[in-house]
Amino acid sequence: MIKWNEFGTDVVSANSAVDALELAGLNWEVGESDLMLPNGDIIPDRKAIIRNDLGECAEAYLGTVGKNYGIIQNSEAFDFIDPIIKAGQAGFLRAGALRGGSRIFLELKIPEPMKVNGDQLEKRFYLQTAHDGSKAIEAKAATYRVICSNGMAVIVPNTVSRIKMRHSKNIKFRLQQAKDVISMLGKYFETAEQCFQRLLSMPMNLERMEQFTTRLIPEKETTDDKIDDFNRLVTNHHQPQEKLSTRKANIREDINRLFYRGVGNNGSNAYDAFNAVTEYVSHHRSIHVRDGRDEAEVRYEAVTSGSGEKLRQSAFEMLLNN
Repeated sequence: MIKWNEFGTDVVSANSAVDALELAGLNWEVGESDLMLPNGDIIPDRKAIIRNDLGECAEAYLGTVGKNYGIIQNSEAFDFIDPIIKAGQAGFLRAGALRGGSRIFLELKIPEPMKVNGDQLEKRFYLQTAHDGSKAIEAKAATYRVICSNGMAVIVPNTVSRIKMRHSKNIKFRLQQAKDVISMLGKYFETAEQCFQRLLSMPMNLERMEQFTTRLIPEKETTDDKIDDFNRLVTNHHQPQEKLSTRKANIREDINRLFYRGVGNNGSNAYDAFNAVTEYVSHHRSIHVRDGRDEAEVRYEAVTSGSGEKLRQSAFEMLLNN
């Protein structure tokens, strides 16, 4: 089984965004096509986005967008990052496509890691774009725990964790966007390290851990949208309540176990509690693979931007505000 952090293609040797895309086989382009009704009439206000490299097969379809949607090719979406690469302020890690190419990502790393009580955390960020109208070009900060390959991306207080980018051929504008990304990342990682240090200083034992996971995975729905989103995933409304309760109890038991036995954890503070959740989300949580999608792709998406991210964020806020 491919781990979530191994999804995509290794592009460490790339010297530019175009190099990274070529190494990952993502240097194809997209086009647009009319949408027609069964009687042959063209739908006037909508159009389809298709991959030009796949011909007229169904797999070429990426999404439906409004008629004024402007196409940005993969090679154009991420070129603003090249000055950061040339300056040695970051390097490429992986690149990949989700949902048949509807969404494209580049993963990068800042050279100097942060350390929390000897625990090495890599400073990473993702560049993402979409061809189905679901997402703007975006730069998103993330932290990666080296010892256990846990994804630790969270929104931290009083910082910006992601910014939307705008494609431009103006060199000065692209340079300013690169500076904006570095500024955002610097402030984010400084505050994130302070938050992790705070969690490290907050003692916890098994009793408090069990109270925490009961709040995090409650029996009934709460007013917390992030928790409810996760609960809806573990809830099968066709199952008896007894089976549902068992499912949630098993999740809480898994996270409680990782508090003590997770990689790098010793069950003594809120930092261990947070990493129990991140390890569960990154490696232990069961996922549902549908529509012929690859399991590694589904897990990657869940860890970096899906329901797993929401559970991780809820845990972080609960522990930090306890």
